[in-house]
Amino acid sequence: MTEKKEVLIAIDDSDSGEYTLNWAFSNVLTDGDHATVVTVTRPPNSITAAGALAGSLTTDVRVHYLSEAEDMALTGLQSLVNSVRSKYYKNVEVQLSAQVGEPKQVIVQMAKQVKPTMLLVGSRHTSIGLLTGSVSHYLAHHCECPVVIVKKPVLA
Repeated sequence: MTEKKEVLIAIDDSDSGEYTLNWAFSNVLTDGDHATVVTVTRPPNSITAAGALAGSLTTDVRVHYLSEAEDMALTGLQSLVNSVRSKYYKNVEVQLSAQVGEPKQVIVQMAKQVKPTMLLVGSRHTSIGLLTGSVSHYLAHHCECPVVIVKKPVLA
């Protein structure tokens, strides 16, 4: 009997994120597996450094804004996951997480908490030459689990 996998899937709201999620369902996930799908939104500068240092925003306003940003991201993530899951007939338990922060750090922390069999992360082809993107490169070097970088094919 095949051991069930715990897969962490880190995506954003780009086409690459949707491709990565579809790729996970068609190539990695099987009945009985568990997937945690995480998306991380960077906070605007006014909420982080400038606003905090200048004191122009109260803590309550920052917390409220970040909470709303997470809620909006979670709603979008739920919609995407529902759309992708409807294409596959697999009994996979999916947990969603939408967070605001620095993606590199948040995803590494999630990997430490979830202890996945593997981490799947999309690549947006924003790097130059043969170098991987900064987030995927960071994750490949700082996560303790295997990291699979899923690249959407570039059509000529």
